[in-house]
Amino acid sequence: MTFSTLSKPAQLYWLSGLFGSWQTLRTVHFITVLTVILFTTAHSLLALKVGNVSEIYVFVEVL
Repeated sequence: MTFSTLSKPAQLYWLSGLFGSWQTLRTVHFITVLTVILFTTAHSLLALKVGNVSEIYVFVEVL
């Protein structure tokens, strides 16, 4: 949502207005991206720590 607002502020003026200022929008975007990266990295490392990588591949293929 924040990326869309950053990339098309003229089209999504109502959405950028929800964040207040442009700097607030950028800060929320940065924190959100950092959180998603840390979350994904932590869960990937935990999955590898558990082991049974072959079972993980089977699960991914089912999806």
